[in-house]
Amino acid sequence: MGQGLSLHIGLNSVDASKYNGWAGTLAGCVNDANSMQAIAVAQGFTPTQLITEAATADAILTAIGQAARALKSGDTFLITYSGHGGRVPDPTGDSPDGMDDTWVAYDRMVLGHELYNMWS
Repeated sequence: MGQGLSLHIGLNSVDASKYNGWAGTLAGCVNDANSMQAIAVAQGFTPTQLITEAATADAILTAIGQAARALKSGDTFLITYSGHGGRVPDPTGDSPDGMDDTWVAYDRMVLGHELYNMWS
């Protein structure tokens, strides 16, 4: 078996100044990220964790990019996200319903199209 890398994201809140005063308060997302990381470590994965303030959009996309560059054929990448999701008008126009699904990061939404581009 190849190497296993994992990324665990958990946001119990967001920067309210970036979301028009909405703090997005949740209670268990950091616990979720910690639990998923423990499971990944028990299975031999090398983890990275981004919690609340550290889980900015750029940090998330950078961590995915770093994993993509490090992984080789036969390796495994596990990513877990616990936080809010959202929907915004699709800036590219490719979504049939005109909306893009998002992950709500600490400082801005990570668009589904951004994630799709990272996977390729």
